[in-house]
Amino acid sequence: METSSSRWPLVVAVLVIALVVFVFMPWYLGSLERVARKKEAKRVAVQSADVNALQTMAGKGDTAAQLRLGQMCQKGGPGVERDYAEAYKWLTIAAARGSKPAAILLDQLIPIMTPEQIAGGKERVAAFVTAKAK
Repeated sequence: METSSSRWPLVVAVLVIALVVFVFMPWYLGSLERVARKKEAKRVAVQSADVNALQTMAGKGDTAAQLRLGQMCQKGGPGVERDYAEAYKWLTIAAARGSKPAAILLDQLIPIMTPEQIAGGKERVAAFVTAKAK
């Protein structure tokens, strides 16, 4: 038969474990969450920088950048909101410069666009071409 004094080490061990779980675990999980938020913020910042670089390259006539921007605008995602009119603009410009993938994507995009989105895309293409002509 065990005496009550021989149970004390077990009781103390259980209390220490409970203390660790209930005091330190929230702190540990919070630190993991902070790390995850920082990584996500960094990833979004990198993607935003990539989008800015793509926009610069596309504006200078880089067909691959125009195609990529059109794809990104069509799908949306971190750093880029879905914008069918903007996708139409970049895919139209890339297709006019001879990009067959852009032409294919444009053919897939037009049926899902509203007439207003198509009109907006055409206006953006015209504004881009006009700005380039100056």
